[in-house]
Amino acid sequence: MSRYDVVRLFSDFNIDYDITSEEWVNVDCPFCDDEKKHGGINIRKSYYNCFKCGSHPIEFALKKILHISDEIFLSIKREYSDFLRFRGRTENEEIEKVTKIEISNLPLSEKEKSYLSDRHFDSDFLVKKYDLRSGGLIGDWKFRIIIPIIYNSKFVSLTSRTILKDFLPRYKTLANDKSIIPAKHVLFNYDNCKKDTVIITEGPFDAMRIGDDCVATLGIGMTPYQRKLLKRFRNVIFMYDPEFKAQLRAQQQAALLSELNISVSVVDLGIDHDPGDLSEKEVKYIRRELLHENS
Repeated sequence: MSRYDVVRLFSDFNIDYDITSEEWVNVDCPFCDDEKKHGGINIRKSYYNCFKCGSHPIEFALKKILHISDEIFLSIKREYSDFLRFRGRTENEEIEKVTKIEISNLPLSEKEKSYLSDRHFDSDFLVKKYDLRSGGLIGDWKFRIIIPIIYNSKFVSLTSRTILKDFLPRYKTLANDKSIIPAKHVLFNYDNCKKDTVIITEGPFDAMRIGDDCVATLGIGMTPYQRKLLKRFRNVIFMYDPEFKAQLRAQQQAALLSELNISVSVVDLGIDHDPGDLSEKEVKYIRRELLHENS
């Protein structure tokens, strides 16, 4: 039975989850009327169990959770189960540490630049500031814009966004065993946060839209590692997407952070679009009101 990197899988498909221990990742069970994350995936033994309705085959459960077909699941199965080679080692075996991210350095193609301009981004600015690059036309990262994740001035992992419509997953992150630090152990754009107030968004393009002093959790699920990084800020402001589930999750995450003696708030902008689609005028308003910048 394959074991799955479910944290990366759920993050890429923007599935809400909780990490309750080193062995368990919990989600809303797709087999019963559940909104309290009774569904559990044991990541060491690779099985699924709901604490309300019982056990189900792991792969069937994953397909139901992700809302994908058998064909799509088969296409991603190997990608998200490769990590079993490393998780299966004994305690005495040494795991080789990654010291450099192996990824192409291709410049953005015209189609990738067009994708960004269609979303009203300045591709030249983003390339210069965030080191965006092309995933190329073949291989694991084809038709994707590569987004490096920088931590303490070092390229530690990456995520990516497909430029193709209806191509799943929309976002795809580098496997943990190929990262210097796993993507969900850090926050995108963290190094560009210098104030004592930080805005938290879901995706990297949300953070890039708002700019400095804004981070992305790479999905609505937040790991204990990410919460720990936020302890250095005095004020944390959640600005997740406007959908009900994302706003509810922001409230839940805010409650957890408030236990760390951090001032936390959740902002409802009263708009029907994601932070990544904010207008320049809206961004200026947000930075003025929340980050106290002059116009």
